[in-house]
Amino acid sequence: MLKQVTFILTLFFSIPLVIQAQWTVLDIPSAGRYDDISFINDSLGWVAAGTTSRIYKTTDGGTTWGLNLSVAG
Repeated sequence: MLKQVTFILTLFFSIPLVIQAQWTVLDIPSAGRYDDISFINDSLGWVAAGTTSRIYKTTDGGTTWGLNLSVAG
């Protein structure tokens, strides 16, 4: 019983450390609407612009964006 209580208290107090998301405003190319944005680490990420059918890529954490894919519709 003591091990269970200790585990629950440890979990309870460590959750805020895991959920410390930070929001940052990025200067993404204008596209009207974005369907998704995803980063696989602090530097590399992509954004899908739904209204223009384009995907932009960043390698510097969102400071600059380059056209990665454009689908003609």
